[in-house]
Amino acid sequence: MSEFARDNYRLAVELIWKFDAKKLERLNETEVALDKLEGLLDNYLVKLTDRALTAEESTGCPSCCTPCPTLSASAITPSTSRRVRSSSTTGTLPSPPGPGRA
Repeated sequence: MSEFARDNYRLAVELIWKFDAKKLERLNETEVALDKLEGLLDNYLVKLTDRALTAEESTGCPSCCTPCPTLSASAITPSTSRRVRSSSTTGTLPSPPGPGRA
């Protein structure tokens, strides 16, 4: 999503200097898609934050951290960085796990 936004920004700057109707159309189409993705992401995050944490989740380390004996900043190290792309073509994000589901 950030790559699309970056590309749209670059395209918009390019259009300032040299107008091209086809590029403007592409920019507008991408902007509409970004707006839809933003809405889906916002809805997902709202649902996720409404979910109550278990005692273990509220004191434990995120799964992206390896090993974390304490919650000190020096003990938290991110695991591998990777780009995740959905194979779904429906344009929806997965539902957040509910209580009792992980």
